[in-house]
Amino acid sequence: MTLPTTVTVGPFVYAVVEDPVSRNHQNRGEHDGTHVRINIAPELSPQRKRVTFTHEVLHALIDAAGRGREGDTFTEEGLCDLLAPALVALVRQNPDVIVYLTADDAD
Repeated sequence: MTLPTTVTVGPFVYAVVEDPVSRNHQNRGEHDGTHVRINIAPELSPQRKRVTFTHEVLHALIDAAGRGREGDTFTEEGLCDLLAPALVALVRQNPDVIVYLTADDAD
């Protein structure tokens, strides 16, 4: 199963790409809120791509909530309060993402 080409996060529709040229090669993926883009390393295994994609989507959720700036700190409860409604919206707005995340690794 291939990565989704877009993911809706709050009011933003992120492009999801596998671009080895523009990615910081120290990272497996990057969230770019300025250009509304998530970039995943193309050489990753299917399992690692799913985890990295989820990691970058979490960055996008925090960014869409206006948080995650340098120096922001979160308590565990505060982070749960921030992410719970965002995750519900993510699932409702992106059923194809859920299919991707739950697919067998052979897909």
